[in-house]
Amino acid sequence: MIAKPRISMKVGSTEFVAWQQYTIDSDLLTPADAFSLRFPNHGGAMAGKVKCFDQVQVLVDGVLQMTGYVDEVAYSSNSREGAFVEVTGRDAFGQLADVSAEPKTYHGVTLLQLATLLASNWVPSWDVHNELNRTRLLVARRKLATLRKAAGRLQGTAAATASTTEADSIEEMQRRAALNLAAVRRRVYHKVKVEPGESIYDVLQREATKANLLLWMAADGRGVMATPNYTQAPVFRLWNRSDADARLNNITSANVIQSGREVYGTYRALAYSGNTSSLFGSGSRHRSEVTDSDAPSERLLVYQEDAHTTGELKDRNVREKNRRAFERQRLEYEVRGHYNSGLPWQVDTLCQVDDQINGVQGAYYVVGRRFVANEQGQSTVVTLHPKDLLLA
Repeated sequence: MIAKPRISMKVGSTEFVAWQQYTIDSDLLTPADAFSLRFPNHGGAMAGKVKCFDQVQVLVDGVLQMTGYVDEVAYSSNSREGAFVEVTGRDAFGQLADVSAEPKTYHGVTLLQLATLLASNWVPSWDVHNELNRTRLLVARRKLATLRKAAGRLQGTAAATASTTEADSIEEMQRRAALNLAAVRRRVYHKVKVEPGESIYDVLQREATKANLLLWMAADGRGVMATPNYTQAPVFRLWNRSDADARLNNITSANVIQSGREVYGTYRALAYSGNTSSLFGSGSRHRSEVTDSDAPSERLLVYQEDAHTTGELKDRNVREKNRRAFERQRLEYEVRGHYNSGLPWQVDTLCQVDDQINGVQGAYYVVGRRFVANEQGQSTVVTLHPKDLLLA
């Protein structure tokens, strides 16, 4: 019998483990990861032990999953369930999404410098890759020694995602990290204007999109600005078959969604760049048009972009087409427990899907995972999208 994962919440040096139910949610496409844990409150034993804005850590089997802040503490009681307290919160990116950035104009900054200037109160440091964070999260007892050794060799640079036979080489991880860092440092924003009412996250996300980067938070509270790693080997497997291999099925429910609402046959992007020192007194109009053969050609999207050259506009137009193709297919699977292939589910990984019943086959990108415990037991809901499209 497989032991149930041990879920705990730490506030300062106090660790709370006597939960009744919980949800621990991680999603690369939302501003902040979130958690909600319910604890018994017999005789008011929990009163005053957790307060709003307390810094909190959420762990699974002793492995840190999230560092954040308490948003709400709700005390309740009824005749059926007795007294209980529910603690909800988000990782530190939740503060970036809530707090306004000081209206100001910044000149000649990189994205790293801008993030440091705007977010240092909540996010002390930033990484330009997710390799070390992924390694720390993908910890299981049977692989702990291998993973720690790999992480130790790559501390501060990059790390292997699983065993050496399953993951990219350490040299490849180091190469990716160096390229990401060089790209972030090379792009200098000549002018970043913060408008009144914009949150810190709004500003950073806007500028990160221009640099073709995603923003999310590492488990230990560091910020990550990186692109998805589609070259890694799949570390998870999902089976949903009706033939002789049905004995391998590990899916309790499936939801495969195909959507064409936001997909177009032609994407036409327009931009206008104003006066520059070399083009004083005149501006330039730019146009880019790309097609998607998988959508009806009659579906046309015309939109404006903030781009200074035709080449820059074309790159953004291609990314827009790919982003919508990425969102065209969404897979949502529920599985028992929080582990698969001996490893805890994590985002920014790849999963090999063999879903004969719903017609899905291949490696997919893990965008979201939700750990849940309730009266039915412990389960995980994973959200997958096609790989090689988002910020490709």
